[in-house]
Amino acid sequence: MGDVRKDVRDFMFRGLMFESEAMGFQAAGIQIGASSTEGAESLLMESLTPFGVQARNRALEMARLYAVLHCFENEVRSLIEETLLEKLGSDWWEQIPPKIRSLAESRLATAQKDSWLEGDKNIIDIVH
Repeated sequence: MGDVRKDVRDFMFRGLMFESEAMGFQAAGIQIGASSTEGAESLLMESLTPFGVQARNRALEMARLYAVLHCFENEVRSLIEETLLEKLGSDWWEQIPPKIRSLAESRLATAQKDSWLEGDKNIIDIVH
């Protein structure tokens, strides 16, 4: 049994060492492994191929705008959560007035119901 533990420990250590070295290479601009960005871009372009150039260009412009808005919204959400946690403590959600909490829960339910339209929702962790 001791040999198995040593093998697992050695395997994990080698994995951590590789990850550390890979991050160093990536920081130096050397690509290690497949690029998820290139794969995503390739998939997006393949999905848009059947459409005209103008429609594709508008779609790409909207995708960039969505990305910026998505990042901004989530940064603001994180700032609010961190501020409430700092000011009110870990039970901050219970201290929110019932009317506001009810409205937030209603919006959360709608967002979860319509998640097929807007994508995955990360707000569940913040509310609960």
